[in-house]
Amino acid sequence: MTVEVNFVGFDRFAKLIRGAEAVADQAADLAVSESGRFAFRESSKEIREQANFSASYIGGEAAGGNRLKIQRGTRGGRAIVRILGRDRPTSLARFVQGNPAKGAPVRVQVKPGRQRTLQRAFLVKLRRGKTLTEDNFNQGLAIRLPKGATLSQRRRLGVDGLPEIFPNVFLLYGPSVAQVFNTVSKDVTGRVGAKLESEFVRQFNRLLKAA
Repeated sequence: MTVEVNFVGFDRFAKLIRGAEAVADQAADLAVSESGRFAFRESSKEIREQANFSASYIGGEAAGGNRLKIQRGTRGGRAIVRILGRDRPTSLARFVQGNPAKGAPVRVQVKPGRQRTLQRAFLVKLRRGKTLTEDNFNQGLAIRLPKGATLSQRRRLGVDGLPEIFPNVFLLYGPSVAQVFNTVSKDVTGRVGAKLESEFVRQFNRLLKAA
C-alpha cells in the first residue's frame, strides 16, 4: 500500500487561467513536493500512534530511510510523490519493555498503551550481517513452544546463525511498517488531498504576484 501525491486535472485548470500556464505549472510541482513531505510526516505520526515504533526507527524524510521513504518521480511530465512502507516484519524484541531478568516473563508493547506478557519468551543474540560477537549482534526475542505447537510468524534460530540446539524454539515478530501503514493510509490520503489543494492555491498566488 502506498500514498501517492500528484496533480490531476491541471490541463483543464490551465485553460481557465489563460496566460498563466507556466505559473500554474510551477505551482503544481511545488505543491506536489510540499504535500509529499506533509504526507510523509502524517504517515509517520499515524504509524507511531498505532504501533510502538520510535521516530528514529521510522526514519526522517530527509534521510530517506528504508522503513518509510519518499519516492519522487514524474508521470506525463508532472511531478509525483509516493510514500512507501517496508514490508519486512519487525523483530518483537524491539517492543520489549524494560530489561527482563533471565528466566522472568517478558513484557512487550506493540500497540502503545497495551502490554502483553510472554511466559516462555527470552532475548537472544543474533548475527549482525555475517558476525556474532559480544559487541556486534542484533537482539531477537524467542519463545520455546510445547511440542506440536505452531506460530504464524516464526523462524528457527538455526536460520540466523545460532546452533540449532533448541527444538521448538522460534523467533517472534511483530508487524512491519507497511502493515501498519496499510491501516492508516486512507486517513492520511484524505488529509494530503486537502493539503495539496491549499498548497497549490498558495503557491500559485505567490508566484503570480512575483511574476
